[in-house]
Amino acid sequence: MNKRGFLFTIISLIVLISILVYVIAYQNRIKKFNELDNLNTLRYYEDDIVNKAYTDLLNINLVNISKNSNTLINFSKLGLYSGNRNQQGIMNNYRTFVIGDYSRLNNINVSFNNFAPEFFIRPYNSKFILGNINLTVFNPNYTQIQRINIDITVNETLDTDNSQKPSQDPVGIPIKVRFIRKSGTVIYDEDRNQDATENNAPFRLSFKTSNPPIQHDFSEVNVKFGNYGQNGMLIVSVNNLEGEITRFEIYYNNANSRIVIDTESNLKINDKETRIILAQE
Repeated sequence: MNKRGFLFTIISLIVLISILVYVIAYQNRIKKFNELDNLNTLRYYEDDIVNKAYTDLLNINLVNISKNSNTLINFSKLGLYSGNRNQQGIMNNYRTFVIGDYSRLNNINVSFNNFAPEFFIRPYNSKFILGNINLTVFNPNYTQIQRINIDITVNETLDTDNSQKPSQDPVGIPIKVRFIRKSGTVIYDEDRNQDATENNAPFRLSFKTSNPPIQHDFSEVNVKFGNYGQNGMLIVSVNNLEGEITRFEIYYNNANSRIVIDTESNLKINDKETRIILAQE
C-alpha cells in the first residue's frame, strides 16, 4: 500500500511538472507573439508615417537606381519651386500633426530628429537641399559624376524674352538642361561641358513682362553648375514663376558599396528609433 502511494505521488509530480513546463512554454510563446505583434504594429506606424512622406510633401519621385557601366539615379520629380512655397514649413506642419493628433489617436509617442527637406546620395555624399525657390546640390566628390540631365517644367505662359547659355569648357561634366512649358513644348534645350571648379554662367531663360509692364515684374528660370562657394555645386532656381523638376538624372562612376538615399532624419516611435531611408539598392 505504501508502495502504491509512493508511486501515485511520483506520477502526480511528473504530471504536475509536465503541466508546469507546458504552462511556461505557453506563456513564453504568448510573450513572443505579443512582442512580434508589437513589432509589427510599430512597423505599421513607421510605414504609415514615412511611406511617401517625402514624395507627397516635397513632390519627389525616384524612378530607379540602376547600375551598368555607370550608376544612374533617376528622378521623375525632384521638387516644386516658387515664391509661394515653404518647403521647411510643409515639413514642420506634417511633423506637428504626427507628434500631436496622430500620436494621440493611436496612443503612441512619436518624435523626429532633423526632419528637413534634404537628403544625401551615399556613398558619393551628394547633398540635396530643397529650398523654396531653388534646389542646391553639393557634390564634394564631383569627380565621380559623369553627367547630369535636368528638365524643368514652368507654369509661365508669357512669351520668352531672352536666353543665356554657359560657354563650352574643354574639360568638364556634361550638363543637359531643358525648360518646358506645361503644355509639353520645349522652349530651351542646351548641353554643355562644365568645369566644376569654375564660376560658370547659367543656363537661363527669361520671359517678357506683362502688358502693360509692371515694375519688377519679370520671371526667369536658370541652372548653373560649378564653383559658387564650393566646387561641384549645382543650383536650380526660379524667379516669379513656378518650376517643377520633372527629370533629374545623375550618372556616377560605379562604387563598390551599395547606393543609399539617406535623409539623415530619425523617426522614433515609443522606444524604437529608425533612420528614414528614401531608397537603397
